[in-house]
This record gives sequence, structure tokens and C-alpha cells, in this order.
Amino acid sequence: EFEYESDDDNWGADDQSEDEEAIEIENTFYEADDNKGSRPEQALEQFTKVVALEAARGKEVVWRFKALQNIVILSARLGKFDEMATRYEELLSFMDQVTRNEANDAINTVLDSATTADVGKLEKMYGLTLGALKSTQNERLGFNISVKLAKLYLEVENIAKLQKLIAELHKSCQAEDGTDDVANKGS
Repeated sequence: EFEYESDDDNWGADDQSEDEEAIEIENTFYEADDNKGSRPEQALEQFTKVVALEAARGKEVVWRFKALQNIVILSARLGKFDEMATRYEELLSFMDQVTRNEANDAINTVLDSATTADVGKLEKMYGLTLGALKSTQNERLGFNISVKLAKLYLEVENIAKLQKLIAELHKSCQAEDGTDDVANKGS
């Protein structure tokens, strides 16, 4: 039987709208995930919407990173290699905002799914990856990506690039005096 009046009738309205936005982002992501197999074009649009919605919210990248990974993979599957490369660069720019394992998994999954691209486009993807990894101090992943690139060069019989890359890989495993650094790089 008591009536309470408040000067702030909109108390919690901002929190509620933020929660609704977060729910919309998550729901759109899962809808897109469901559509990947049967309706890839629709899934691509939905993942793009997830990226836009989360970007509008600010610095948070949880769903954006996952959506970008899916956009890159779907773009490769649909033969949209220019979009794939553009979105992959965007994905790589968020590597420092996710865990190292999330970044490693995303990079490996993307590079493994991009095998339908021609060699020049694959080289570009590997180049983008290695460039982004230089700034993250993730030497192990950089080494592993370089090994994958070396395997690509071997498959397409590009011996000159293969030899150059092997020399760079060997140099990365050496101490400053030129001897093999088994103690630090041998595992």
C-alpha cells in the first residue's frame, strides 16, 4: 500500500539496453553458426552484422574475433579471396586482445581453410600472418607458420623460395655467435 516515487524513472535502462545488445550479438553469432553449412551467404551477412554490432559497443572483441574468423573461412569457401584477405587483416589486428591460444587456433584454422586459394593468395595470407606475429613476440607460432609456408613452397616446387625460407628458419634457431641454440630453441 506504499507508493514509492523516484526522480530517476529510467534507473537501469542503460544496463538493460546494453544487455539486450549483448544478447543480440550472441544470438546473431549462433544463428550464423547454424547457417554456415546450409546457407553460407546468409551466415556471412550475419557474421558481418556481429562484427558491426560489437564494434559499435566499443573495445570488446569476444564475438567480433570469432565472427571474423568465420567470415574469413566462409569467404575462402565461397571464393571471395579479396574479402578473405581484408577480413583476415582485421582479425589479425585483434590478436593482442584475445588469449594466445585463441589467436593460435584462429590463425591455424584460417590458414588450413584457405588452401583452395591460389599460391599467390596463400603467400599473401602467410605474409600477413608473419607480419602480424612479429609484433606479438610469438616466436613459436611464427616459426610454425614459416614451416607451413615452407611446405607450401615444397608442394608447388618453388625451390628458390623454399631454400631462402629454410635458411631464415635455421638462422632463427641460432645464437648470436652463429652456433645452433639448442638450449633455447631446440624444443
